[in-house]
Amino acid sequence: IPTSIELTVLKVLKGLKVRFRQQAVIGPYIADIFVPSRNLVIECDGDYWHSLAGRKEKDRIRDRYLKSNGYRILRLWEHEIRTRKFQKLICAVA
Repeated sequence: IPTSIELTVLKVLKGLKVRFRQQAVIGPYIADIFVPSRNLVIECDGDYWHSLAGRKEKDRIRDRYLKSNGYRILRLWEHEIRTRKFQKLICAVA
């Protein structure tokens, strides 16, 4: 089930007619959004959850795995999504 911030990003991607997969399994991880045409993983990070102790290191390990396997990663923070500050980033990479 997508979170509210994921739904916001999905709506923008749909509006741009970008093809994507939700909750895509990539190795041992599940990407929030995967854009196959760009080999791009989009992660929608909640401000609270991803600020917890240990979470940043887990995200770094995950990013390192994805990058080493040829994926590009775009991490969007909740406050960026809620204020729509991410839309230019999406247009640039998607």
